[in-house]
Amino acid sequence: MFVNTTMNTHFIPIFPLNLIVFPTEKLNLHIFEPRYKQLITEIAETKGAFGITLFDKGKVAKYGTEMHLLDIAQIYPNGEMDIRTQGRRVFELLHFQAQAPHRLYPWGEVTYKENVLDADDHTAIELTQALKKLHELLNVRKEFPNFDSFTIAHYVGLGKDELLYLLTLDRESERQQFLLYHLNNWLPTLEQEQFIKEKVQMNGHFRDLPELKF
Repeated sequence: MFVNTTMNTHFIPIFPLNLIVFPTEKLNLHIFEPRYKQLITEIAETKGAFGITLFDKGKVAKYGTEMHLLDIAQIYPNGEMDIRTQGRRVFELLHFQAQAPHRLYPWGEVTYKENVLDADDHTAIELTQALKKLHELLNVRKEFPNFDSFTIAHYVGLGKDELLYLLTLDRESERQQFLLYHLNNWLPTLEQEQFIKEKVQMNGHFRDLPELKF
């Protein structure tokens, strides 16, 4: 059981992956490495949480998302697992260790970031319209249970660096503006590409993010 080092920092298990997860996002994973089998087994027993951080180009990102284990869907004879998780809140990684004391898995000292829910209604309408236009251009049909920045982030064409930057923003209004700026700058290029494709009778396609089925 990990303990707080101060009132504001915490030690939590860290699971570096080559992806970015947002608060409220659900993520299904297949666990096969011994260190992460140990991590998930302990989390299941203690009802604790762990963090997912982007691991890219040999580096662990400075920001990540605390994850809640919803359930272990299946345990295989060799100890591998299929698990369901959901993002909770964003943290800043202050210190990372490749192996926690007396454990196989990594851990880190983190501080949790504030999330100010100050969405702007006018910006939300503009963002909705821009995203609808994007998906029409790419022939995508996607409905969102909630229309907030974290929910739609994976569906606006952001790269890893941009997704990571979005994770660092504390205010919903700032995230709205960032996404709208990206869409307003990207859409004219896509419209031109669509025009060219239609002229030469070609069809573009957009690959929706698949959900892992157990």
